[in-house]
Amino acid sequence: MAVPATGTLTMLGIAQERMYGTYGTGTITGPIVTTDLINGGNTGGSGNSYPALNTLSPSKPNTTAPHAMSEWYSYDQDYEQWRSFTMHSATSYDDGGTACERAETDDTTLYFDDGSSGTGSACPTVGDVLYDSSAMTTVFDGQDLWWYSGNCTYSYMISSGGNIDDELSCI
Repeated sequence: MAVPATGTLTMLGIAQERMYGTYGTGTITGPIVTTDLINGGNTGGSGNSYPALNTLSPSKPNTTAPHAMSEWYSYDQDYEQWRSFTMHSATSYDDGGTACERAETDDTTLYFDDGSSGTGSACPTVGDVLYDSSAMTTVFDGQDLWWYSGNCTYSYMISSGGNIDDELSCI
């Protein structure tokens, strides 16, 4: 849950968003120090140690003093930036043409960050790194083989490190 986009904001609510990603809920102990909210950590000795500011959040406070409460409107500590697409993962191929010819039904969803904001479905391109979940912590092991995506009507050469090294249109 993000900081509200309008209305009255509270330091407690902002601290809860920073600490737990839940504006309005969660236990905060000791004083709330503005520099800790902005920079993360616990320089004020408050007992609250905040994580790093989520720079992916489309709305975020600037890091230059003086600070205003209005800088926090719509800030989202849990904001993720990812895209998803589906592909057939039960069979891989040595070349892209064969993957296109077989055109098997998609059976799995993979995730990638294409640099745009928000989430949703899209087709990856060469250079994107594919992950097994939207948390984007475990790369998809493509085994340096070709994989077909009916969703995108492309076959993709995916490295063991999850990188899309080549693509071939199946249209």
